[in-house]
Amino acid sequence: MSLLSSDGNPLQGVFMGSRGGESYLRPEAGGCEWTTQPAQVAPLDTPRFISVQHPSQPRSIETIGALT
Repeated sequence: MSLLSSDGNPLQGVFMGSRGGESYLRPEAGGCEWTTQPAQVAPLDTPRFISVQHPSQPRSIETIGALT
């Protein structure tokens, strides 16, 4: 999936799902997820399909608070 940055350039990430009105993406090589509005997410011109070995749960204040 792609997302436009504040300067209008496309960012790319793996779409992990939607929850609470936000879409969750993460870097293709792995890393911390980020959220955006679903209207900002679009398929890549040339889709790539990757296997996610261990998908993480979307982060929320409840799950972050439980970790501290």
